[in-house]
Parts: sequence; C-alpha cells; structure tokens
Amino acid sequence: MSEQKMISITVNGQSIEVADKSNVLEVIQAQGTYMPTLCYLKDLNDVAACRMCVAEVNGSRLQTTCTLEAAEGMVVNTETDRVYDSRKQSLELLASYHSFDCWTCPREKNCDLFDQMRLYNVDDVYKHSFDLAGKDLKLNESASIVLDSSKCVHCSSCIAVCDQIAGVGVLEYMERGYDSVISPIFGKGSLDEVNCIGCGLCAKVCPTAAIVEKDHIQDVQEALRDPNRFVVAQVDPAVRAAIGEDFGYDIGTNVDEVESQILSAIKALGFDDVITTSIAEDIAVFEGAAELMDTLENAPERFPLFSSCSAGWIRYAEQNHPEMLDHISTAKAPHMLQGTLLKSFLAHDAYKINATKLYVVTISPCTAHKSESDRDDMVNDGLRNVDAVLTTREIARMIRKARIDVDSMPAFEWNSPVDRLDQSHGFRSLDGGLMERILRVANRAAGQSTIEFNYTPIDDYPELLESTVTIGNHTLRLAKAHGGKNMQDMMDYLRVQQDQGVTYHYVELMGCPGGCLNGGGQPILREEYRSGLDVVSLRQESILQSKRYDPNPLPTTDQENAYQQLVDQTRSVKAKRYFHTTYQDKSFINK
Repeated sequence: MSEQKMISITVNGQSIEVADKSNVLEVIQAQGTYMPTLCYLKDLNDVAACRMCVAEVNGSRLQTTCTLEAAEGMVVNTETDRVYDSRKQSLELLASYHSFDCWTCPREKNCDLFDQMRLYNVDDVYKHSFDLAGKDLKLNESASIVLDSSKCVHCSSCIAVCDQIAGVGVLEYMERGYDSVISPIFGKGSLDEVNCIGCGLCAKVCPTAAIVEKDHIQDVQEALRDPNRFVVAQVDPAVRAAIGEDFGYDIGTNVDEVESQILSAIKALGFDDVITTSIAEDIAVFEGAAELMDTLENAPERFPLFSSCSAGWIRYAEQNHPEMLDHISTAKAPHMLQGTLLKSFLAHDAYKINATKLYVVTISPCTAHKSESDRDDMVNDGLRNVDAVLTTREIARMIRKARIDVDSMPAFEWNSPVDRLDQSHGFRSLDGGLMERILRVANRAAGQSTIEFNYTPIDDYPELLESTVTIGNHTLRLAKAHGGKNMQDMMDYLRVQQDQGVTYHYVELMGCPGGCLNGGGQPILREEYRSGLDVVSLRQESILQSKRYDPNPLPTTDQENAYQQLVDQTRSVKAKRYFHTTYQDKSFINK
C-alpha cells in the first residue's frame, strides 16, 4: 500500500501538515479549534445543510468545511467577521420557526441549537415575519419515538443514521422548501405504521428535541403521588454504567464510584423500592438454557434459535422475517419477565400488598422497551407486566428537576425484600446479551464445568461474529451481531448458509450498535457520531473496573433450585404461562 500523501495548509494563521484530501472540518477540530455544526456526522452525514461550519477559504468565498477536502497551500480562516455574520444569520433563520419551550424541553441541558444561539447572541428577529409565519407543524407519535417538526433544523442526521446504521430507512422529508418536514416514509402518521424498530438512534443524533423518546415521566410522577400505589423501579445494568455521564462524570468512570449515589437519588424521588434486573436475568437464562437443550434433543428443525432479549430485534423480526418467528426464544425479555415475577408471584409474599396496587417502572437504556411494554401479550392475570419505561435520560431529568444533588446522596442500602432471590446485584454482560450465560447453564446441565467463547469475524461481514462450542455430544455454531444494519446482514448470511446445508444453533441479535450500553435511551454524547468517539468501549471499561463484574457468570445451583420451586420446573406450564410469550406476523407494515 502506497504511503498517504501529506500536504501543508494554513488554519487561522497556523501552518499544519495533513493528509491530502482530508476533511477540513475534522482537521480544524483536531487542532482544538471549536467549529459549530448541527448536521455533520462522521462518515454518515456531510450534507452541509446547517451551514454553521462555514469558513473563509483562500481569502475569498465562504465554504462549508464539512464538504471541503484539504488541498496543498489552502488557507482557512474560521473567525472572520464574514464567517461570524454568516453563522449568526443561519441561526436567526432557524430560530424563526423553532418552538421555544426550553423550560419543558427534554433536551434542555443538551441542545446544540440552544448552545450555538447563546454563543452567537442570536435573537428571534424574524418572529413577526408574515412570510415565515403559519408553517404547518406536525407531531408524529409512536409508542417509542416522537417527531416534533417545530424543533427540526433540517439537518438530515436522523435520515442518515436510520438508513445507514439502523438499516430500515423509515424517515424522509415531506413537502418541499420551507414547508418540508421530517416524517415517517409514505406520509404515515406514526413510526408504528412503518418498519421502525424503535432503536432510538435518530433521537441520539438529533441536535435538538425534534426527535425524542415517548415521555413516560408524567405517568410515573402521577403514580408516585398516588397513595394507593406501591411503585417499584427496576434498573437495568446498562443504566447504572452510563447515567453518571449526565451528572458530570467522565464516560468510562468506574461504575462503583457513582452507582450507589444514583440509586439513592432514584429512591429519593419517592419510589417505594429500587431493585436491579439481575433476578429476572437469571430466570431468563434458566428458561433459555432449558429451551436450548429441549431443541437440541427434540426439535432440531427449529435451529437456528434466536435470542429474545432485544426489543428492537423482536420488532425487526416480526416486521421483516415472519418466517423466522418460530425460531425465536419465547422467553420474555428480563425486564418484562421481572414485572411478571413482581406482580404475579412476589407482590403479596415480598411486599405484603395486593398486586393491583403494584406499579412497575423499568429504567432502561432502550427506547424500544417502551413499545415492548405496550404489547398485547405482556399481560398476566389482567395486569400489565410493566407499567412504564423511563430511559436513562428521563430518570436523569427527573433527578435534576427534583433538585437532588447526586454527589451528596448517601450510599444505597440494598434492603429490598426481593433481594433474597439474588444478592449479588452484579454485572454479567458487557453488551446486555444473555446468549453466553444461557450456554454456560446448558453446559452445566450437560455435566461440563468449562466453556470458552472465541469469536471471529464472519467472512465479508467484519461486524458479524461467530464461534463454536461443545456441549455434551453436540458441537454448536454460534453467531451474534449488534445494530439494525448488521441484523439484516446476519439474516442474509444465515439464509445463504442454510441453502448450503450449514446450520447455526444459537444467534444473538440486538437492535443497538454495541448492545444495551449504547441503547437509544442512553446519555447523548455529541462526539460519538461527530468525531467517532468509541462510546461502547468506554462504557464497557466502567463495568470492567467494577468489583462486581463477573466475566464468567453462572447462576448458583441454589438460585436454580429456588426458581424450580417457584414454577415447579423450567418450561413448566406455570413457567410458560408467566415467563414466555408469543410473536405476531407484522409484515403487513411493509406492504
């Protein structure tokens, strides 16, 4: 491979050496110079729609640096009067049709438009302009995601990430010119009417609050104020690893340094109990392992068996691959399973209350969990398994608005009456998946003590991984992939392999790139898509440093025996009634 040609350019009077044809915006930012942008996403979106990254090039016209390639001798100035005036005028035009309700906005602490308007001292100078008045603003709500065109800056970031990373391409511009708005494709009124998987990536890249998660805060606050309600918060491990970022902690900070105070802050909001989802994860593992062994022995035609812990994957499968629904594990996702456990088994025994009074709130990294909790099949004994889902961002917002000082909170006391089922509260996965734990339990059931997972990339698909393991007399092929586009690639690959007579036995697919740690409801870090910050690795590091991280997680036999007593045995009639679910063919959405 030939060496990359290096050239010399001048940025704000400083001569620097860069690779030929480098992206000028990235070159400027690498020098430590602030360059505003609302639309640029590294390797995804460089449409120059916002025109905030303009600079004076070679002493003549203004050019958008996000679309500009470096050339020998180029002279770039980013802070001239012309540049400042251009950026300010762009912001004034954006402000002319923006809905300013910042005091109630979910992005009140993390809005690019607000930050840049404040930086450039922008007034709403066009607010009385007849020409700019009366724009038809549209609100599109789904069970997971809300689109609000009154806050849209037409950056196209959501379109880019939905198409290239989520892989479903369900967003587009409707109308033209000034009247254009981001909308579900085909002019549908809701993302629930198109092939959306609810991953929430669009909300993570939106520079304003034009795309946000469906708000459950008000419902939860009403329940907290109701004296006849007993409100339990179940907190996902990925939330505990990332929420500190919303309170000033660096990404990658050891989870042990912040988790206890955060859980105490959640309890201080008025929740009657705060627990983790570790109990339900164990139950899902027991049920999944039994299902795998039953499939090996009695129904090999069901392979490949797919995981069921990702709500985004389940939506994708129902909408795109109805022929594979019988191959998906029927075990509920852990948070839904735990809601069932609390209401149908533990309300009276542990909390000494009638189950009808119990209100279960999942605190989750996942926006798709909101629609999952709304599913018709997530009801037992006439009660919804989970009543509300708050994302990491939503619970952080509740803590801030309650003026709770996280740093001053006392250490959290693990004294829940349900802790007797699992007192570890540990971290057992870096991506939120359950496949490896399921295989470990199945391996123990087969009389073996050790199992190794050595993943390698699949040919032509570097982001798809595979491994083989031996359980008893069976050699199993495993595969996993994260992110909607990678899920599509995996399904295409498996189809080809099946045609060639190659069988995979267990496949774990997750809707978000990097799994739950990078879920669509996690804290928004602008650098993730603008400069390629490796958010997943940094958040994994926060767990790896924890004293409670177990790299070889295996539930104890005592925990397994306690569960067997609870439901008679794994995959019993009682277990299937409460802890398993069914799936529906929703491919009509694509017709």
